[in-house]
Order: sequence, then structure tokens, then C-alpha cells
Amino acid sequence: MVVFALGLCAVYSTTKFYIVTPPKGSVIIHAAGVLWIASRNGWDFESAKSSSQGANGHGREFEWEDDFVDEVRQTVRASRLFAYFPIFWTAYSQMLTNFVSQAGTMETHGIPNDILTMIDPLAVMVLIPL
Repeated sequence: MVVFALGLCAVYSTTKFYIVTPPKGSVIIHAAGVLWIASRNGWDFESAKSSSQGANGHGREFEWEDDFVDEVRQTVRASRLFAYFPIFWTAYSQMLTNFVSQAGTMETHGIPNDILTMIDPLAVMVLIPL
């Protein structure tokens, strides 16, 4: 509780140093527009830039800037890693369930079945630095 109070004091005492910019619209809608245009052009993000629209003779200008398109491209590239997270966590959860089931059939000599699920995080914290 004390840490939260200190954090709030730090935030409120430094508000005069903040740069407040007015909102320009929804970033999600602009990102969806960039993704839509890029997907229709074979995932070529250059086609979603306003500068390339004028060069192609389409004469169409978008509400977003060229830097925003580059940021969306970088986000899509970085998000490829996160596509594997649901697969990992599904397998990991199944593994922990199997640990408890296996511990139920073992002779544990008075140790609870759930101790195996608690050993896993401890083993990770100890073994990762090694």
C-alpha cells in the first residue's frame, strides 16, 4: 500500500513536466486500415503509405503518416513471436495437470499431490541462473 502511495505522489508531483497532446482518433482503426491495405497488396506495407499513393497516381491520401505505417509493420513482425504462446501455455497447463495425476498414483509418504506443481516454479528460479 505504501508503494502505491509513493507512486501516486511521484506521478502527481511531476505532472507539470508532462507533454499533453490532444487525441487524433483511434489508433486501432488506423492500424486496421493499414493492415487492410497491406493485405490487399500482398502484405506490402509501402502501399499503405500516403507518400506512395501520390507516387502511384491514385491521388489518395490517408489520415495516418508514413511513420505510423512503419510502426505497424514493426508491430506485425514482433507479434509473430506471440503466435506460439497459446500453444506453449496449452501444453504447459496439460503438463501440470499430468503432474498432479501422476503424483496421485505415486507413494508420496504424506507429501500432498500438489507439491509437484509448486516445485516447477522453484526449479525454474533456481536452474535458470545456473
